[in-house]
Parts: sequence; structure tokens; C-alpha cells
Amino acid sequence: MLTPLNILIVEDVEADAFLLLRELKRGGYDPTSTIVDTAEEMKQALERQTWDMVICDYSMPSFNALN
Repeated sequence: MLTPLNILIVEDVEADAFLLLRELKRGGYDPTSTIVDTAEEMKQALERQTWDMVICDYSMPSFNALN
């Protein structure tokens, strides 16, 4: 049986998010995900609900980990 996982993915490349979800499934998880790619979307998603995990790309065109 797969372990449920509610995950927020902050990523601007759809293929990267797909690969991440595929690896989580291969690792025994059943991820339910929301994918966002802007700082505002991330803020709204964090305020809207709680997450088991948040995975964020370090550097994206609209923002990065440093700002």
C-alpha cells in the first residue's frame, strides 16, 4: 500500500515536477500535489492549507531562494 503524501511543488518546469512525482510514486508514496511557479501562488498555497512536504526549485525566472 502506498503512503499518502500531500505535497506543494514550487517549480517552473513541468517536466521536473513530473519527474519528482514519478520518483515519489516509485518510492512508495501516493502524492497529491499542487504545482505553483510564482511567489504569490506559493504564498496563497501555504496560507490555504497545510502540507506534508514543500519542495522548491532554488532558482526560477520570477523569484529564487534568496529573495
